Amino acid sequence: EHSRFTHSLGVFNMVRRIIRKLTHNHASGSSFDKQVRQILRKNEREIKAAALLHDIGHGPFSHVFERVFDDGQGNPLSHEDWTCQILLNDQMEIHKRLKEHDVDIGVVVALVADRADQKFQVKPLHDLLPKDLVNSQLDADRMDYLFRDSTMTGSRYGDFDREWILNAMVVGELRINGKKRKKLCLDASKGTGGIEGFLTARSLMYRYVYGHKTTRAYESEMICTLRLAMRCVKLLPDDTPAPMKRFLANHGDVDTKTYLLLDDEVTWWSLRRWAAWEGNGARRADAQVDALKRHALRLVRRQVPWHTDILHHRKYMNARKLIGALVEDDDPLRYECYADD
Repeated sequence: EHSRFTHSLGVFNMVRRIIRKLTHNHASGSSFDKQVRQILRKNEREIKAAALLHDIGHGPFSHVFERVFDDGQGNPLSHEDWTCQILLNDQMEIHKRLKEHDVDIGVVVALVADRADQKFQVKPLHDLLPKDLVNSQLDADRMDYLFRDSTMTGSRYGDFDREWILNAMVVGELRINGKKRKKLCLDASKGTGGIEGFLTARSLMYRYVYGHKTTRAYESEMICTLRLAMRCVKLLPDDTPAPMKRFLANHGDVDTKTYLLLDDEVTWWSLRRWAAWEGNGARRADAQVDALKRHALRLVRRQVPWHTDILHHRKYMNARKLIGALVEDDDPLRYECYADD
């Protein structure tokens, strides 16, 4: 199974192994090693909870859904922020379960999201080491999804020596903002080759799998379709699922319960309904309605997008200028062009 659920279990398992390995590698009686073990022991529950729950804020179709709307300042509505809102909502079942097991939810939120102390008024982390395990450039999340996605897509780009990297993990002390802070590091005497393989795998996966032009074309068509639906939201069929209607009408600014009702099935049902939509004869919206029906039908039928191309800088800038002109002139063709940044 290739799902967020199995990925989250994989991240949980990986972070558990990292904690065990670091504890083993710092088992001496030195004051430094004692401090490392104390930090890991003190935050172990929160680290594991963050690893298991870090993706619960993902909307339908994962990262694509984040790009449909922004926060009003040009930033996508990140799944990390939704994760934190879910965890902090005392009406949510997961919040109650964490409380029952004496898990510090504020620490979990700080581990999942950057600048959580500013966004969600939780206490800033006293130690940086726990965050490195679940939210850094070499964390359990990246170590799981690269290997898992490579395996499940049949590509070999994401292969790297996870076991060797795990074996080379140590805790080091770095000076950050004038203070000595403990950070996750690698033993340079044996970890250099492993981290080079990891960085190469990540680069290749983003270039040839996550950033493949056909993948990006389907994502672009989905984004276009949902943005079109937002513009037609008052005209949408009555049997469009209520959570989807509320999400579109409020440009993504909905309460947590409504957001959690949005899943892949709700989105697919919405697309199927729009694909079969007869419209309501509103002349002003004819171009939008026709475009929405056409895009939704193509997504439902899993048809390859009409035409995709990778443009270099000059051609890309010209394409962006053309799309901007189509939008400004209210030309119906604006619904058929999209430049994916």
